[in-house]
This record gives sequence, C-alpha cells and structure tokens, in this order.
Amino acid sequence: MKCHRCNTMNDSNAQNCSKCGSELKGANPFAILNQQKEAYYNCTSCSYLMPQSQTVCPNCAHDHAPQPEPVPVEEPELPPEPERKKTIPFSEFPFARQISKSIMLLPLNPDDQAIPLSEDVNSLTRDKIDPDDVTISSEEHVSFVKENGQWYIDNGNDKAVFIKVEGRIPVQKGSVILLGQTKFYRIEEM
Repeated sequence: MKCHRCNTMNDSNAQNCSKCGSELKGANPFAILNQQKEAYYNCTSCSYLMPQSQTVCPNCAHDHAPQPEPVPVEEPELPPEPERKKTIPFSEFPFARQISKSIMLLPLNPDDQAIPLSEDVNSLTRDKIDPDDVTISSEEHVSFVKENGQWYIDNGNDKAVFIKVEGRIPVQKGSVILLGQTKFYRIEEM
C-alpha cells in the first residue's frame, strides 16, 4: 500500500507508513500475506502481525530492536572521613602560638633606641629604657620572659608597667607598651 503523504510503498496490512508514520487509508490489519506463519511475529505493544525482518511496528511504531544491556557502573569506594571536632580552640591552630627566638621593642618615637630581647629572661631597668626618667625603676622595671616558645611580659617589683599585669601575660606581636611616662614601644619579632 502506497502512503498518500510521502509515497512510500508499505505492506498491504500496515496501518501506518513505515517511513513517515502517517495513517494509511484503506489498510487491512488482518490481511495475511502468502508467506509462512513462522516468518512473522506479533508486536509486543499492539499485537500486530509483523515479518521477522522488520523491527519497527508499522501499526504503532513500537521499536523491537534489541536494546543493549546497561553496564553497571561501580562507584569507587571512598575512604571514611576523619572524625572532626565541631569547634577547634584557637590555641590548636598552628599560627596561634608565638614561637620566636627573639623579639624587639621598637620605639614609636624615631629618636628613641630599639631594645632587642633575645635571652630567656630579659629584665629592663631605667638604664636600658631611659636613664633620665625617674618614674622607671632603677631595679627591675619589667621583664620579658620566654617560656616554651611563648613570650610573656612579667611586671617588675614596683608594678610600674602601663597595663596592669598580675604575674605573667602572653606577649603578642604588634602590641604597644608604655614604659615610664613617655617611652612607647611596639613588640615585633626579629
């Protein structure tokens, strides 16, 4: 049977054109060709009788071509994630510890001299800070102590450091201290 739309020749029992899928006028779905029945099979979708050589049903356009078996994809096994703490204390960060062999007190006034501190215990007196400032103790005014890689400021005997220091406190790089009445110093690593 010839398709009225695309002029393709189809089997006489086809309901639809095998090329364009248009409905064929006057098609007889029950007509049986003069061939052996073993050469035909029924469409699994509409039960239309189809020749073995044909994979697309001319009646419903169902494709009977064998589909390749899906290949299972194996997902790679990932190692288990390490257990994490929800909050990490600041002291556990590698940069949280001030580990320096020596520090330097840099004066904010360019006319004053820098004071390097490289010993484990560095006691500062009036002679090392400002010999003319009588408010600075001639004994131990303040000490800088290095313990376990951390620098501490330890108030001297007369407790005359600008910040109130009870015992020892950690020294932070970039901190500014006042020694005496007029000597401001910034703490930097060397």
